[in-house]
Amino acid sequence: MKKLITFAASALIAHSAFAADKKPLTLDVYNAVPSSFSVNSTVVYGETEAMVIDAGFTKADALRIAAKVLDSKKELKTIFISQADPDYYFGAETLHNIFPKADIITTPAVQKVIEEKMAGKLAF
Repeated sequence: MKKLITFAASALIAHSAFAADKKPLTLDVYNAVPSSFSVNSTVVYGETEAMVIDAGFTKADALRIAAKVLDSKKELKTIFISQADPDYYFGAETLHNIFPKADIITTPAVQKVIEEKMAGKLAF
């Protein structure tokens, strides 16, 4: 299910975000360490812009993802959160602090679960 959501979101966002680009998109996958639950985050690059799919679990994860974007010299436009588990979105604040113009988006269903469970996840 995650792959389907990620693919659909990537296709939709990439199509609109990179509509003017003539070159194919590039994917750069960050593989988190086991202590971050081995969650993968993907940076999708077009000719001039980038998007991140899943922001990582820790600040260190988010900083490593940010380094990929900065090294690409592309403008980060979108941070897409695909799942409601903290290992997919806890890094979003760090990424947004580095890239304040980037939009953070998710599906309504994921947003609802995050909002319902955020306090408990932070307390844990």
